Amino acid sequence: MKENWLLKPVDSEQIKYLAETSQLDYDLVAILMRRGYTDLNSIIDLMYPSYAALHSPFLMLNMYQAVDLLRKSTVSGKKIGIFSDSDLDGLTSLYIVKNLLDKLGIETFCYYPNREHSEYGLTDEVAEIFIKQKVDLLITLDCGIRDIIPISILRKSNIPVLVCDHHEPDTVLPEAVIVNPKLHDCAYPFKELAGVGVAFKLCQAFLLSFLPIYGKRTALLFKKDDCYAMHFFMDGIALDDDKIEFFYFQEIHRYTGNEDIICYYGIDEKEIVEIERYTNHSITNIVNQAFGANTFSALFKKLLLIYRNDKNQVEKALVHVYRESIFMIPAKIGDFIREVMPYIAIGTIADVVPVRDENRIFTAKGIDQFNDCDSSTLVQLKNFCKTRITSKVIGWQVAPLLNSPGRFGKTALTADFFLKPQNSVDILCTISELNDYRKKYVKDLVAGVISENHEVFLDCSVIYTRFDKIEEGISGLIASRLVDEYDKPAVVVVQIDDHYCKGSGRSPFSGFYSLFEPHSSIFERFGGHDQALGFTICNENLAKFKTLIEGFNFGDNYGKKEIVIDLEIDVSNIDYSFIKKISSLEPFGAENQPPVFLSRGVVFEELKIFGKKQEHAKLFTTNKFLEIIIWNGSQKAEELFGAGVADIVYSLELSNYMGSQIIRMNMIETKIN
Repeated sequence: MKENWLLKPVDSEQIKYLAETSQLDYDLVAILMRRGYTDLNSIIDLMYPSYAALHSPFLMLNMYQAVDLLRKSTVSGKKIGIFSDSDLDGLTSLYIVKNLLDKLGIETFCYYPNREHSEYGLTDEVAEIFIKQKVDLLITLDCGIRDIIPISILRKSNIPVLVCDHHEPDTVLPEAVIVNPKLHDCAYPFKELAGVGVAFKLCQAFLLSFLPIYGKRTALLFKKDDCYAMHFFMDGIALDDDKIEFFYFQEIHRYTGNEDIICYYGIDEKEIVEIERYTNHSITNIVNQAFGANTFSALFKKLLLIYRNDKNQVEKALVHVYRESIFMIPAKIGDFIREVMPYIAIGTIADVVPVRDENRIFTAKGIDQFNDCDSSTLVQLKNFCKTRITSKVIGWQVAPLLNSPGRFGKTALTADFFLKPQNSVDILCTISELNDYRKKYVKDLVAGVISENHEVFLDCSVIYTRFDKIEEGISGLIASRLVDEYDKPAVVVVQIDDHYCKGSGRSPFSGFYSLFEPHSSIFERFGGHDQALGFTICNENLAKFKTLIEGFNFGDNYGKKEIVIDLEIDVSNIDYSFIKKISSLEPFGAENQPPVFLSRGVVFEELKIFGKKQEHAKLFTTNKFLEIIIWNGSQKAEELFGAGVADIVYSLELSNYMGSQIIRMNMIETKIN
């Protein structure tokens, strides 16, 4: 193997044990173990995404205050302003929050960056717009965490502000109620939510606040073997760490205070009579309300099977069923969650946040709902894509399409597409035309930049390029294309007037954003996360900025990126059943990329060159199901074919062409034997 190929050793006996207990395939468990999932619970959580595994929104700092502020505004019939970012994360956030407020009959006024006000985040001018609209509360979505001065302007006009954001906070925070998992003193278990994920958490908390369980500590009581056990919850879904067990039913009075026993299981009739003063609901009643009659038995049995090798299988299954049920009752909450989940999936995937923990649940549930729904807006998107929706389809087709209007200062097109389903057909047609223009526009600009600066870029640690007159909203796309071309960080700056420039930075390496944080004083506006940043800078500080990035040195990272291999397999063992098995790892995305495979001694039997410039190639092996694709690598393919045999590293996908399916191996690297 090459030095930069990494195939982590794993214990075959441990793989065998976990495969048997989880009822998953051996190869699949081997992949999961190499990715850090080394125990049964973590594997089950990953492979069976469930609403039950979502964290309580009330674990997020300031969520109770946010709910209180929102309830006061909605109960009194006040006008609520909503300001969102112009990208897809911001606009899907706008959709779900406005959707909820519309259902409650609340008057709203929505605004977002556009050609007239193109700055990222809330500005002084936009703050004045909301003041003139006489809103009684402003909610910022996917922005606001660094907008200190505009928010102070609103506060001086007695307009409270609720900041709902996921970007990195500064040391100084705005005068607002802030819900953001990245606040330094926020103990929320998962920090990597997209903006739309945080917006959903706000909506979820708000809906839960109308239930009888809100603000109460409740209990799930059940009998197991010869003893009783009681699990405590807060607000219905936040499971406390404390759990009690006792041997005699009469002891229940020692362990309960003001709690309501809202669910019980395995308790006999006399004991039920005894606890009727607490409740008249059983866990079966709750599940049947959530999923329909007879659902409890099927769901409970399925979970018992999953947890069958765990000594606490009954306990885990009951808690799981209860928490899953809470998300679906009353019916209006379940309907809202199902309605907005596809939009949460779109925003989450579009913002390229890690597809793990809650983000995996959002994307998995959202994609399923997307494929099954009959909403006019989503049906139009499915028709546009002409295929079943997957994370790849959202990332490669839906997200670029719907982000195009915002890049040209026409954010209203995407916002109206979401908010005005009666016009979705005509709006999508306009967006599609704009998207086609965007593709050519960016392609031509990138080609020009590369041809003009190719030799210079080869010697740079960080690529820097500046434009005088282009659409400022596409600077991030150009930076991303340059990263793809050179595998190094890129910064693109656009002159927007006589005094200021706007820019975007992208990086293939983590920690890029943090390099700029200590120097944020040179920017007029500055924000981003990990591998991306956006900024506004005055002309006088451009020289300082260039000196700063010229000082960055990533050393030996260039051209020697480590390739982590998930599984070694013989090409003869790859077939459609293997592809189906691997597809269970979907949805893919950041930190859950499609698996990377290694096959040794692959024999090449046929070569085909294709493309307008004969730039691409296909290689064929002894496996009739397979074709090996090398994009922009016809010369490399000829070298491999001439050698006849090589070790290859690749990813797999199922390709549909002319009504037939073939397994495609996308080449990553090779080593000729």
